[in-house]
Amino acid sequence: MNTFTGTASLVRFDLRRDRIKLPLWVIGISALAAYFVAALQLAYPAAEDLRGVAGFADNPAGVMMSGPGYGMDDPTLEAFVANQYGLYLLVAAAFMNILLVVRHTRGEEENGRTELVLAGAVGRRAPLTAALATAVVANAALVVAGSAAMTAAGADAGGAVLFAAGFAALGLFFAALTALVCQVCEHGRTATGLAAAALGTAFVVRGVGDVLERHGSAVSWLSPVAWSQQTRAFVDPRWGPLALSLGFAAAAAAAA
Repeated sequence: MNTFTGTASLVRFDLRRDRIKLPLWVIGISALAAYFVAALQLAYPAAEDLRGVAGFADNPAGVMMSGPGYGMDDPTLEAFVANQYGLYLLVAAAFMNILLVVRHTRGEEENGRTELVLAGAVGRRAPLTAALATAVVANAALVVAGSAAMTAAGADAGGAVLFAAGFAALGLFFAALTALVCQVCEHGRTATGLAAAALGTAFVVRGVGDVLERHGSAVSWLSPVAWSQQTRAFVDPRWGPLALSLGFAAAAAAAA
């Protein structure tokens, strides 16, 4: 028996246990993204209205709480949604992954289930690997559901896929980071708190970096949140920044 024996069975078990929680997270984030697109179409039917709102948000406080401002000089509806509301959807995706990994790792150990599982024909690395695999499935579902919902609401399909991929990339970053944190924390609450603190720090660092220089400074690139926002969805599409999140996720998962 190798250290990963039983991983596939545990993935199926984790998905079955989360058959309500994960769909609610995925549907909720996707529906909110689609709502922003549909609601803004009704609220700002004219381009002049959208430009007026975008100009109002073009100040340090607005940048701190939104994004680097790509496309805000002459905003389209999709660019406005990505810049002004994308940050909150990113944070939601990160929290989904933090809670998922803690629940299936440290939470299971505290409840004594992991000890029972490992007493059978299950490798010692299988529970953590299964938790991370479950996170991959959840984030893949988020890309599919999020892009489909935004496209149905009227957004450009290619931009919607890139926008939703930013959620998934940040989600995987924090799934792997949380897995690493769980290895050094005795309790699930502590692991959740540390991972949430890391997310808060990333939020602030990104905001400070974007305030220092329009469209982001070197400081912005110290934050994984900025990596997703620097894809410039709906304005100047770039997939490259997501490689940073995926690379860190792979390294942190291996270390965990």
